[in-house]
This record gives sequence, structure tokens and C-alpha cells, in this order.
Amino acid sequence: MINMMFQGCVLLVSRFFITHPVCLLQISGKNMIANDILHDLLQHGDSAQKYMQGSKNVKVDNWILLDSVVQKSSIATGARSRALQRQSKRSKRHMSIRQHKKFGSFDLPQEYHNYDIFKPMHDRWKNYVTKLLKNIGKNQLSQCLLNADLHGALILVVQCKIAGLVGVRGIMIRETIETFGIISEDNKFQVVPKKLSVFMLQVDCWKVTLLGDKLISRNMTA
Repeated sequence: MINMMFQGCVLLVSRFFITHPVCLLQISGKNMIANDILHDLLQHGDSAQKYMQGSKNVKVDNWILLDSVVQKSSIATGARSRALQRQSKRSKRHMSIRQHKKFGSFDLPQEYHNYDIFKPMHDRWKNYVTKLLKNIGKNQLSQCLLNADLHGALILVVQCKIAGLVGVRGIMIRETIETFGIISEDNKFQVVPKKLSVFMLQVDCWKVTLLGDKLISRNMTA
């Protein structure tokens, strides 16, 4: 059965020279299957004697490729497993809305619940974004804003999975990977999740719509 399964692999035995006896190759436990198959294949036929003597003239394909053929049915499973592990690690780094509230990361000291305090911040942001977009055309505007610092921007929430936050308008004073912290003109500080939300802001003569899902993956160090 092994000869039938690896008949195609034998045709690949053409590219690499073994520089020392195959039995001396340092192979990890998960790759021992490849070594066993190679041993079985070369135990029969004209190459048997050369293999057992560790001849440098025996040509074999990379043993890792052989191992890949053996485990071909598990490649997709392995890739999926790694993807799930990465997703799990990301989930551990990102807290849910409930966790944010529990640990107080949505809190803002009461003395800062004052819209007027942040008006100068908004003025500085307008100067900043005007210079940033000075030589940017309309087609590059969205990408430029995606990487821009939005602290100080006047933002309107036009869509949100939390119905009570739709219509919130104010200066964005705190951003995390998953949220915007907005202080409104009535001195209320509200934290709006980016996910499934749509925001609007005005930049010079342009009204710009920002999809919150796109903002989650943006570079926070910009």
C-alpha cells in the first residue's frame, strides 16, 4: 500500500543529495513518519545497498515534502487550528463592553465632564487636519483620515448597535482599539463602540462618513 501511496513521491526523488547517512538525520518526533517511509522505500530495489551504507550518491527529495504528503489531509485542519488560536489571542487582548464597564475603563473624572475644556483641542485638530490634507485629493481623503489622529475631531454617531447612542455628537477625546469616547455639548461623556457603528465628521468643506468596523484595525500609533 505504501508503494501505491507514494508512487508519485518517488518521481520527485531528484533534487537533493544526502550528505550523510539518512539514519543520522535529526528529525523531530512529528516528522518521524517521513523518515520511516523513506526507510521503507529504500529498503527495496537497487538503492537499498547504497542507502544502508549511507552513500552520498543517493538522491532524495526534501524529507519535509514527504512528510507534507503523508499529512496532506491534515493541512487544512492545522491551518484552521492556527487561525483559531490567533483569534483566541486577539479576543484575550480585546475586552468586551461589559468588561470595560466592570474595570472602569469607560470612566472619566467628573471634573472633565465639561465640553468647553476641550474646545481648544478641537481647534488644534482642525489646524492639524487642514495641514494634513492640504495636498490630498478627494480620492485619497478616506485613507488619509483612516490613519489620522482623530482626537479633537467633532464626530456625529449616525448608526450604532446601542440605540441610545445614535445621534450623539461631540468632540472625540479618547480613542481605544474598539471605542470612541465623546464629550457632548451638554457635558456628557459617552463611550461608543466602533464595531457596527457609523460616524460622520466634517473636514473643511467635506462631510466624511467613517465605518467603525474599518477603524478597529487602524494603526493606533499614528
